[in-house]
Amino acid sequence: MVKNKLKEIREKRNLSQNQLAKITGIDQSQISRFQKGREMRESDIRKFCEALECRADYLLGLVDDEEETNKTG
Repeated sequence: MVKNKLKEIREKRNLSQNQLAKITGIDQSQISRFQKGREMRESDIRKFCEALECRADYLLGLVDDEEETNKTG
């Protein structure tokens, strides 16, 4: 399981769990569980990416750099 970067990105944006909960409509306790590695649904990933202005591959820890893109070939 790849550990997501939700906490890292949230803190980088200077948001508390409660603030992110208000922005996304996702319960604070659920955000806490996601930060501890609980798998996120696609709809939650979309909400977090929109609120945190980041890409899903970065949020999910699939790339290390926020600006990195997945390139093929």
